[in-house]
Amino acid sequence: MTMKKNNDIPKEQFICSVCGKEISGDHVIIQTRRHTTLHIHHECMRTGRQMNEKG
Repeated sequence: MTMKKNNDIPKEQFICSVCGKEISGDHVIIQTRRHTTLHIHHECMRTGRQMNEKG
């Protein structure tokens, strides 16, 4: 009987919720109020205030 190595098991592949591209490596996981899980690249995350926002 042979045991499977952890390297043989494929890692889960996620699709970025913002750009739609496949995610490889570190990314942000967001759990929404409606219990939806979003996976987003670090580059796709909005940071700071946008110029067109009022307030």
